[in-house]
Amino acid sequence: MIRLSTSQMYTSSMNGILQSNSRLNTVNNQMTSGKRVLSPADDPVAAAQTLNSKTRMAIVEQYNRNLDFGDKNLSLTESVLDQTETALIGLKERAIQLGSGQWSDDQVKASGVEVKEMLSHLKGLLNTRNESGEYIFAGSQAGQRAYEGNIFQGDSVEREAQVADDTFIKMLTSGARGFESLEVGPDKLQPTYDPNKVKIVPDPDEDTNFLKDADDNFVLDAAGDKTPDPAKFDIDKLGNYSLKEDYDTTLGPIGSVVELPDPSNTGFTDDPEKFANGGAYPNNMLGVIQYFVDATGNGNPETPVDKEAIRAAIQNIDVAFDKVSQSRSQIGARQNTLAAVKESNTDFKDFAKKSISDLEDLDYSEAYVRLQTSMMSYQAGMQASGKISGLSLFNYM
Repeated sequence: MIRLSTSQMYTSSMNGILQSNSRLNTVNNQMTSGKRVLSPADDPVAAAQTLNSKTRMAIVEQYNRNLDFGDKNLSLTESVLDQTETALIGLKERAIQLGSGQWSDDQVKASGVEVKEMLSHLKGLLNTRNESGEYIFAGSQAGQRAYEGNIFQGDSVEREAQVADDTFIKMLTSGARGFESLEVGPDKLQPTYDPNKVKIVPDPDEDTNFLKDADDNFVLDAAGDKTPDPAKFDIDKLGNYSLKEDYDTTLGPIGSVVELPDPSNTGFTDDPEKFANGGAYPNNMLGVIQYFVDATGNGNPETPVDKEAIRAAIQNIDVAFDKVSQSRSQIGARQNTLAAVKESNTDFKDFAKKSISDLEDLDYSEAYVRLQTSMMSYQAGMQASGKISGLSLFNYM
């Protein structure tokens, strides 16, 4: 027979009550939270697996944030390229109209004002900013304008975002890809007033090359210079002289080659926002349209209408359009990739949530049985404790 002291019985009874109360509190908390695993001690294996799944889900959530940001940028870029294509189609139609022989120079110049406005519209499109205030076509230089005038200020870097473990998507398209380095022949962007063209002038030492009046005095022009003999020389619209084809070179010196003309006298300016190196139009989409604008006589400074240049602009616009279309196709391919990755990430999230639910979530029917059992155990312990605490030898003396 085991003999127990009154103190031992009381202590054992209290321990039983406390354990029953702990089990009751645990199941009550489980039912309140809906979670079976409230701490790693409840189920160490399930707790570890749940932690791994939640960590993985947090990574996928960041991927999805990158996806959303990339999708917004690509959608914005696609919209801008769509508007650009529409503008180029309209410009080509206008070039076909203005390049025809039925339009007078005055009509061409008047209609060319619309071409100039469309150029301004395109400049605005190419300097579009996203919701973060970044210039979407400036490459890694997104904090500054992609274009100043007609000149590209960005770079060819296209920033990427990680959208899956091994998948990176270019979320911004550089203007270097969409609008620069057009496959246009070097002569296609050279206007008739090319500043690199040498200037043939009558030999100033040969008096017979210049006009004289009845008093044998040289005829001077508005600038006070001697007037070349039109029988020997042709003068173009920019003041450049060339020898007439039927002029007999044996009659005397015909002229000399001098330094390049002053750009301000050729229709060019020294504005670096308009022209690239050497005074030629930049080989990009804006340069192509600027060439068209100037050919309609709406340049700065104004120059005569040049229908041959207008007709050349048609082919230039085609090249620019093809470049934009290629970029738009690439944007579409990236958007398709984003959609596929997003679907995959969503599938993983659904799987992970189910896995976590299976590990953590409470089976309420099973928990209700445990709750009832715990309550009965606790109540029985309390009753037994009351009986035990009332035991005393004095009750039997």
